[in-house]
Amino acid sequence: MLANQRITARTFQDAFIDSYSSTRDVFTQEEWRQIWLLHWNDIMLPSETERVRLPKQREMRDSVLAKTAARLGLRYIYHEMLRLDAIFSRGENWFPIEAAIEHENDCKGFESEVIKLLSVRCPLKVGITYLYSRDGQDTGSMKQIEGMIAAKSRTILDVVAEIDKTEYLFLVGVETSDKPKEISQWYSLDFPASSGPNGRTFQAVTAATAPS
Repeated sequence: MLANQRITARTFQDAFIDSYSSTRDVFTQEEWRQIWLLHWNDIMLPSETERVRLPKQREMRDSVLAKTAARLGLRYIYHEMLRLDAIFSRGENWFPIEAAIEHENDCKGFESEVIKLLSVRCPLKVGITYLYSRDGQDTGSMKQIEGMIAAKSRTILDVVAEIDKTEYLFLVGVETSDKPKEISQWYSLDFPASSGPNGRTFQAVTAATAPS
């Protein structure tokens, strides 16, 4: 299957069942019994770049899911990518999420946090990061963050749409040389999923509405 073709439930199912069957056929019944009892995740999850230790020291380069991705012409990545920093919920556990929050001390690593927020489903998604500005007038880094958010928003819309009423809020705290280790000013960028960033820029948060 070509990588630029849309994956469907049926194409995934067919590739997965074929991958599972071809993997199962490699092992004897006794070996498979040991896998069933002790190595199920090993046979299902690892990527094609890893070798998995199996009973009797047998090695298998491709797991069932790695084979499935290859049959679909897609890249396989695992290791639980979507670990959110925090969520708000009305229930006793985390589901359903009312707000997803990603927090990054270093703005250079903020891109990965934005990607996670764009990838989850909930009414409100909040990203928080920080900048250092000698005089408080450094807008270059802020514009880079704006551009990155806009670019990643466009990228995901090529794959999946989002509920219009979903909201995004990004907050940047700025530290200056005259007030070290303090946030001199907060800036915010917010937009609904229905329009996306659409040219919006970070705006200074007034004292009356600053985060408490």
